[in-house]
Amino acid sequence: MIRFFSFFIVISILYACNSNNKVSNVQVDTDFVRFDSLYCNVLDSNFTALRQQFEPYFNPSVSDTIFIQKKNHPSYQRLCQELQSIAEMYDIKSDLIDVLKYLKYYSGVELDSVVFLNSDFDHKTPVLLVERTLMLASDMYIGEQHQVYRARSLPDYLVRTYNTSHVASKVAKHLVSKLVVPKLSRLPTFVDKMIWHGKQMYFARQLVPHVADSLFWETEAKKVKFVNQNMRTIWNFWIEKNMLYSKSSDLDRRFLDLAPFSKFYANIDRLTPSGIGKIIGFKIVESYVEHNGVSDEELLDFLNTEIPALQFLQQSNFKPY
Repeated sequence: MIRFFSFFIVISILYACNSNNKVSNVQVDTDFVRFDSLYCNVLDSNFTALRQQFEPYFNPSVSDTIFIQKKNHPSYQRLCQELQSIAEMYDIKSDLIDVLKYLKYYSGVELDSVVFLNSDFDHKTPVLLVERTLMLASDMYIGEQHQVYRARSLPDYLVRTYNTSHVASKVAKHLVSKLVVPKLSRLPTFVDKMIWHGKQMYFARQLVPHVADSLFWETEAKKVKFVNQNMRTIWNFWIEKNMLYSKSSDLDRRFLDLAPFSKFYANIDRLTPSGIGKIIGFKIVESYVEHNGVSDEELLDFLNTEIPALQFLQQSNFKPY
C-alpha cells in the first residue's frame, strides 16, 4: 500500500509539472496596481496628487472634497480593512499572472496593467478590459456572506461567486470574450449558439487549466457531475423536441443564460447547472480539437473560424455519453 501511495504521489507531481510546461518559459511584463489600497490610505493632503496620477478612475464631475469624505467615512474604511485582509490571505496576483501567461502563450496578447479598484459594488462589471488595461472590482470578491451583497437582494447563484476563488476564471472568460467573437451572417440556431459559447469556454479553460470544474462553471460540483452522467439524456431531449436547429431565443433563457439552473420544465431542473448548453457546447468543441489535431498555435484562429454547425458536429465526432 505504501509503495502504491508513493507511486501515486510521483505521478500526480509529474502531471502537475507537465501541465505547467506550456508556460514555464513565458514571461509577462504586466504592472499590478492596487488603486483600491492607494485610495483607501491616501492622506487628505495628498489626495489631489493621487487624483492627477490616476485621473481616468475619478469622475471629473465630482469634487475632491466629496471623494475625500467618501474614503474617510467609517463604512468605507471598514471595507478597506476587509479588502486588505483578503489581500493578505490570498495571493490573487499569482493566479492572475498564470492567466496572463497562458493568454500570451495562446494568443500573443500581453496586458500593460491590472488595476484593482473599488466599484461601489457594481455587480454587472466585476471585470472590465479597456484597451490593454484590465480593471478588477475588488469589492465584488470579498465573500458571499458580506452584508452589502445581501442588503442589495442579489440572488444566491450570483453571490456565491463573489469570492477570490472565482477571480481567475472570471478574468479568463472576460478576456476570451474579446478574443473569440461569433461570426455568422444569418440568424443562429440553438446549436450554433452552443458551439459559439463552447468555443469561448474552451479557450477560457485553457487559461485556467488548474481551476476546479465547479469553480469554472460557477456551480456546485454535484451539478457538473449530473451533466457528465446525463449528457446523453439531455442531448436526446433536445433532439426529440426539435430544439437543436431551432432559432427561438427562448432557448437562450432556458439553456444558455446565467440563472439558478437550466429549464427543461421537468423535475430534474434543480439538479442542473445554469447554462447547461454552454457546458455541452464546450464538450463538442473539446471533442473537435482532440479528433482533428488542432495545435496550440492554431487554436485561436480555429476558434474564430466559422464552420457550419452540422459540419462541425460531424467532424467533432462528439458522442454525448
